[in-house]
Amino acid sequence: MFLLRIYSVFARRNVDYGLLGLSRSNPQISITLIQYLQKNLKKENSKQKMRHINILFSKARVLRIKDKNLQIIDTNGQSFMYPIEDINSFVIENRDMSLSGHVISTCADNGIAVFTCDSKFTPNGILLPYNTHFNKTKVLQQQLNAPKPLNKRLWQALIRQKIANQAECLFECGKDGVEDIKALVKEVQSGDTSNVEAIAARKYFINLMGSEFARRVEDFTNSCLNYVYAILRGTIARTLCAYGLEPCIGLAHSNNLNAFNLADDFIEPFRPVGDLLALSIKKGATENLETIHKQELLKIFQTAVAVNGQVCTVVYAIEKLVQSFKSSLENEEVLLELPKLVPLKYLKYE
Repeated sequence: MFLLRIYSVFARRNVDYGLLGLSRSNPQISITLIQYLQKNLKKENSKQKMRHINILFSKARVLRIKDKNLQIIDTNGQSFMYPIEDINSFVIENRDMSLSGHVISTCADNGIAVFTCDSKFTPNGILLPYNTHFNKTKVLQQQLNAPKPLNKRLWQALIRQKIANQAECLFECGKDGVEDIKALVKEVQSGDTSNVEAIAARKYFINLMGSEFARRVEDFTNSCLNYVYAILRGTIARTLCAYGLEPCIGLAHSNNLNAFNLADDFIEPFRPVGDLLALSIKKGATENLETIHKQELLKIFQTAVAVNGQVCTVVYAIEKLVQSFKSSLENEEVLLELPKLVPLKYLKYE
């Protein structure tokens, strides 16, 4: 089997292509299927520019750039190509992957999120674009000069939405405690000086996972959460860089050793969305996170949320949040466009 996974969900057709397996015994059928998907992916994406291909490499492959396409060569020498403009991200699990400096440079130029993984196959790094914004210095100055009261109100808005989404996640999962969590939203003050976030988180996880659940335990549920959080964090960092923002300058997170403080701020309202997706993943015979589970977790890119009453994907919502944050800095007022959790579904169109 050629273990290239393509994750794309067409809401209008209600079709999930899921895992794409290329059979050695009948390569012609496999090639025909690839050509069909390429043709339809291009056709379906013709009306909008959002990238829709996310690839997980769990086997050794050779990657090259050819005619503005990512060329993927398997161990049998069979080659497949995908347009660079359609690729949102790829995750490199296998340490025997071979890719040139040209591939890395092209990914950076085109804002493709390239994730690397540790020995446990959990994302541990991301390639971020550099100098992709025309006015980087001005944006940096706006971040550095942002009034503290503004930063506190921005953090307040993020945490209020996070807690509201936690309540929605409990509701969607049929759990208790929905109204208790909702009641905490209005208690979040500027800068969350009373640490309502921690109070809500404790109540939320007890209701969602049970009183015995602990985040530091290495089990299947925590592996799912860690994986989807890492993907979200890296994607937010990529988007921040694309808009000229410095990820290390945070609102509430301010660790001098953390290069992604602002990404850690922005991930907060998205965490319950990741929780909802992670809880939909069915565990196998062991506590291990298998490739098929990661395939499902990468659907976070197409997971639906609502922004200003409009349903869109998480990727688009991240972009809207970053854009609105820049507007907030420029106007020195809270103009954040925040994601609202909706029933779990996957989208293609923005």
